[in-house]
Amino acid sequence: MPTLSLCMITKNEESFLEQCLNSIKDLVDEIIIVDTGSTDKTKEIAAKFTEKIYDFTWVDDFSKARNESLKYATSDWILVLDADEVISPKDHQLIKKIIEEQLVAGYTLIQRNYTNNSSSMGLVLNKKDVSECENYLGWIPSGIVRLFINHPQIRFYGEVHELVENSIKKLGKEIVLVNIPVHHYGEKRGEDNSKRKLLFYQRLSKKKIVSNPGNAKAYFELGVQQKQLRDFSLAEQSFTKSLELDSEQIIPLLNLAIVQQKQDKLDLAVENYNQVLQKKENADAYFGLGFCYFKKNDLENSAKNFSLAIENNKFLLDAYINLGAVYERQEKLPEAEKVLVDVLNISPNNARAHNNLGVVYEKAMAINEAVKSYQEAIKLNHPRKEELKVRVEKMKQFLNNQ
Repeated sequence: MPTLSLCMITKNEESFLEQCLNSIKDLVDEIIIVDTGSTDKTKEIAAKFTEKIYDFTWVDDFSKARNESLKYATSDWILVLDADEVISPKDHQLIKKIIEEQLVAGYTLIQRNYTNNSSSMGLVLNKKDVSECENYLGWIPSGIVRLFINHPQIRFYGEVHELVENSIKKLGKEIVLVNIPVHHYGEKRGEDNSKRKLLFYQRLSKKKIVSNPGNAKAYFELGVQQKQLRDFSLAEQSFTKSLELDSEQIIPLLNLAIVQQKQDKLDLAVENYNQVLQKKENADAYFGLGFCYFKKNDLENSAKNFSLAIENNKFLLDAYINLGAVYERQEKLPEAEKVLVDVLNISPNNARAHNNLGVVYEKAMAINEAVKSYQEAIKLNHPRKEELKVRVEKMKQFLNNQ
């Protein structure tokens, strides 16, 4: 039976590490931890699981740290995880099976980036198929090579968003996609930690661009970081540069349209969303067009595009909610009610949908139903809950006076 090493790099991961290591301790034959300067209990936690803990001086390069961990691996295969990730025990046998078959040199696993943000691009709604999905609305999939043979020429490259794929391909070896999830809880780090991490990644992306100014992907990665930091003007410049270097890519073009929309450059955003759609049907592009036309007060085109977004992604909840808002603005109250009920059939705890449904019922003078919907929105901590409490009391007084 082939053996398996877990190789990890850590820094101040006391909140996550034990959960990660507990998830794989019965799967792997050895655990290797390379620590880049923890000042918390990370190494103390790691010591409960392994003696193979090594210090490494951080040099602003994730690949060098990753490769340091690979250097100590003695097993036939290597599994790479971050501390805020886990592998479900139900997938252990499948991992053992595929490495025993030894048909290829590497496997692309599906990273599930869990989130409660219903407007996240590419969101897949949770089917609650595993306990690891916890209480999240859904996840954003990302294919990453995290399982590969232990070979001295298979190494990571790239200061940030480091990848091992190219070194496997250079050996003439095959990589295969396998449906094994890596459950990622990065959103648990909180807003402040996420911002620090983004600023850190942004600095590394800028270094990558200095060392390779013709790298379209590096400009795209920088643009994504700037977008997440809400530096939309800088993100627009980075996505534009990425497209100058590689004009065929759809995702940078879609992101360019999004940051233009965020800056109210609606005509430019509409043009670029349409360019995306000329290349490929895309729910997020239709969604963006729906939003732009709504801002332009072109409600017919807005409804049309939100409907097309739903056709292309039946779980794009914000498209349903926004379509309901358009119908409500058009006084198409039965249509608005139906769309919002559809949202709640998919996601019963959607505070925004309950609130908007309350607005529709109130407009239709269905006051009892409006009160119930507003009360659900309040229970679910809708941002306007204090205002809604006042509104509900007034509506109850109105009903009592009937």
